[in-house]
Amino acid sequence: MKKHVKIISIMVLMISAKFAYSQTVALLTPSDVTRTVNVSVSVAKKARLEVLSASNILNVGNEDKARGYVDLPKAIVLKVWCNSIDGARVMGQIEPQNNEIKGKILYRLSGEKNFCEATGSLHDIYESYKIERGSKVSLDIRYLLSDNTPAGDHQFEASFVAEPK
Repeated sequence: MKKHVKIISIMVLMISAKFAYSQTVALLTPSDVTRTVNVSVSVAKKARLEVLSASNILNVGNEDKARGYVDLPKAIVLKVWCNSIDGARVMGQIEPQNNEIKGKILYRLSGEKNFCEATGSLHDIYESYKIERGSKVSLDIRYLLSDNTPAGDHQFEASFVAEPK
C-alpha cells in the first residue's frame, strides 16, 4: 500500500509541476509575429435616390391654355447618393396619369436652358462623374397643352432609378 501511495504522490507532484510550468510560459504578443498578411477588400457599387420634394399636380387655367403650356419649376427634387468613383446615372419616366393631357411633357434639370421631351419610357436624366454624397438634382416640368386640354387639376406620374456606373 505504501508503494501505491508513493506512486500516486509522485504523479500528483509531476502534474502539479507541469501545470505550474505551463502557467509561467510567456504568451505570444502581436509584436512576436513577423509575417505579413495581404488583405483585399471589394466594395459593391451602390446608388440610391431620396425624394426631397415632388409636386405632381398640374393646375391648368385659361391663361395657361392661351399661352399653350404650364411650367412647374422644381417640380421634383431628388438627392443622389453613390459610392462609385465613376459616378451615377439617374434615369426616369414621366407621363400623364390616365392620358388626361394630350400635349407633350418636357423636362429639364433646373438651371439648364433647354427642355427635353419625356417620351413616356425610361431615359437618362442626370449623370455624374464622381462619388456623390447627397447631391441635389431638381427637375423643371413643362406641359405643352393641346387645344382640347380641359381646365382644372391634372396629375402626372414620375418614377426614377439610380444606378452606379
